[in-house]
Amino acid sequence: VKKSLIIDVGKVEDASLAKKYDVNEQDWLIRYDFVLTTRDETQALLTMPTAD
Repeated sequence: VKKSLIIDVGKVEDASLAKKYDVNEQDWLIRYDFVLTTRDETQALLTMPTAD
């Protein structure tokens, strides 16, 4: 597995955060920043040669 895909998990410890997302305190919490690409950006990436 790529190291960039491994994340730390924690628990929801902030009551306001739990309320904001309608979850219970002490539920599992994952924070991860996703980068979304446009259709054109995706097509350009798919046509690039890959490094093995």
